[in-house]
Amino acid sequence: MEIKDEREMVKLLKALANPLRLRILASISDEPKSAYIISRELNKPYPLIHIYLSSLKKLGLIREVKVEKRVESLPPVRYYIAEDFKIIITPELIKKLFKRGENE
Repeated sequence: MEIKDEREMVKLLKALANPLRLRILASISDEPKSAYIISRELNKPYPLIHIYLSSLKKLGLIREVKVEKRVESLPPVRYYIAEDFKIIITPELIKKLFKRGENE
């Protein structure tokens, strides 16, 4: 995973500093699950899990793999799985990103 700028680095580190987001990533590392399944598994409110899944998806840490329309009057059920990612942060990368931010 390539970090493009200082803002992206901060968002990524904040997301990974949250224990619940890490538990979500662990939960969907092997098999796709819906927000409802994850909320039941982790005993956390569905709306919170939904918000965290959205933020993890925006960061590219998870992806949507399946959408099921079960009931016509309800929104579809979306299933997510963790992406394979590797993050390497070095002092040189930090220096490069933050120097670039000063120049803009």
